Amino acid sequence: MPRFLRIVMVLVVGVALIAWVGLTVFNRGMDEVMALDIGSVDIAELPDGIYEGDYTQNRWSYSVQVAVNSGRIRDITITHSNHEGIVGGWNEAIIAEILQKQSLDIQGVSGATATTRALQRAVENALRKN
Repeated sequence: MPRFLRIVMVLVVGVALIAWVGLTVFNRGMDEVMALDIGSVDIAELPDGIYEGDYTQNRWSYSVQVAVNSGRIRDITITHSNHEGIVGGWNEAIIAEILQKQSLDIQGVSGATATTRALQRAVENALRKN
């Protein structure tokens, strides 16, 4: 086998191995996030205030503040996220849907199910701390 071909094969195998390891680490914990059962919270029963909550599972990490006034969620602010620069637009869409529906029972963002679930759980944890 020519030396050039051996070098190319080693490089291809090396790149494939690095990609496999990267994806394995990147997706670690996804099964746990995807399996989250998001409960319902009776928002109308909550006293007015700012509720803080968080959720962390590997790369899915959120801390949030949820403003409740007159039995409605008025605002959700992400105070910490491990990957805001990557999924910022998705986070905005998830928050907008929660605010519009006034419920954690949302469809979320297609292609961002784990991100949706992690953010939902952080909001749920905040609202359950009353």
